[in-house]
Amino acid sequence: MIILDELPFNFIENQGFKSFCKVMPPRFDVSSRLMIWRDCLKIYLVEKEKLKKALKDQRLCLTTDTWTSIQNINYMCLTAHWIDEG
Repeated sequence: MIILDELPFNFIENQGFKSFCKVMPPRFDVSSRLMIWRDCLKIYLVEKEKLKKALKDQRLCLTTDTWTSIQNINYMCLTAHWIDEG
């Protein structure tokens, strides 16, 4: 939930989330902010290694662009082009 919804780690300390957890089955244990951070870091490191293996010996060109929408929301785009032997 933290990763998919891009929530801050301290989300679990919010009153609304705590109230929600009170009505959950008792077997549900809410982790601490530090534990969630560690879990996210582990996932990141695993996915980073997968990406490194997938890109090993590949020729790749990366391009980035950033812009701000009319609603003042910042965006960044990353484009990757694989360079093959052809």
